[in-house]
Amino acid sequence: MKDFTRQPTQKERALAVVLNAALCILFGWLVAFLAFRNMWVAASIFGALLIVTLVLLVRAALGARQALNRKQAHVFTWVLMVLGAGGVAIALLVDGTSAQRFMVLAGSITLFSTGLAGVRGRGHDA
Repeated sequence: MKDFTRQPTQKERALAVVLNAALCILFGWLVAFLAFRNMWVAASIFGALLIVTLVLLVRAALGARQALNRKQAHVFTWVLMVLGAGGVAIALLVDGTSAQRFMVLAGSITLFSTGLAGVRGRGHDA
């Protein structure tokens, strides 16, 4: 939780811009590929990830050096957990190939575990 509330360094901001730009390209390519193959559920999930990544890219590239306050960081971690849990549910409930399910499951587990780490860290900050 402390990592979400401290000011980013100049190197961290540069790394965030580079990684977010790479993720935007990857997610954009995946959305186009999945939409072309008529895999609309997976395309919509990666579309949502693309939007979140674009917002983070704009914030990292153009935003003021401003960290999230404690309440914003707590809300952010819970949003990550909910998105991750929703993705896991979709991967389990939607009919698709194993590869499609693993793609959705991988992103969902990443979101959930990041949110869980933030929520668990909050208890140590108090």
